Amino acid sequence: MTHRSAWAGQVGETDRDTIFGLKGAVSELEETSSPVPRLGARREQIVTRFKRDGNRIDTSRYSETGALISRDEFTYDSEGRRAGPRFRLGPDERVDRYLKFTYDETGRRRASQKQYAANDELVFTLMFSYDELGRRVKMEWVRPGGTLFRTYELQYDGIGNRVGVLSRDGAGQTEWHSRSSVDDAGRITSQVRFEHHFPTSIEQWRYIAIDEFGNWTRAIRWRLELVRRFFPLPTRTRIERRLKYFSSGEGHAD
Repeated sequence: MTHRSAWAGQVGETDRDTIFGLKGAVSELEETSSPVPRLGARREQIVTRFKRDGNRIDTSRYSETGALISRDEFTYDSEGRRAGPRFRLGPDERVDRYLKFTYDETGRRRASQKQYAANDELVFTLMFSYDELGRRVKMEWVRPGGTLFRTYELQYDGIGNRVGVLSRDGAGQTEWHSRSSVDDAGRITSQVRFEHHFPTSIEQWRYIAIDEFGNWTRAIRWRLELVRRFFPLPTRTRIERRLKYFSSGEGHAD
């Protein structure tokens, strides 16, 4: 049986249900990025905590020494919709920027994910468009004053897996596009990014640990960068993801 996963090729989606499409309630996601040794490369760890309902509590980034780099905090309204995360930097966790979300009458995030700097200055507005099936098909970034400076067009396969993203600049010129493949369980297995019709990065996923309920608990992702501004030779990064699940009766408090 083939399953649909909204996580495949995800862009801009961060809550647990959208990322994973899993049966179990994820309590924590740990992601460790380990670049194949090269000049200036640093290992990094990202830890995301979730509530039982799938909404994120926070995401923290740590350096290879364990020092906190940044923390993103998430809040929700009375209907469980994301209200506006705050992004904090450094050990003192000062607020660097924050977002405000609004929704339409159907509960979909619509025309305005607004990003503000710490001094409350508006940086940009992100607007969303949906198709007749309720799938998000376009994301538009607009500067104060109404200037469009970036657009993502999201593409789906016949059963609703998100398998492609097309990025355009403000003039409508293609910047890059990506194509993803998924397996019969709806899990992403590969993703290729193209610029000017040439592949610039390739990602391969391998799921190597599954629990008794069919949920994966460990995955390895290899990212091969074919073209980079400061690294003209191909570079590789190993990214490992580990998932923890809530046991019966357990859950983070609101």
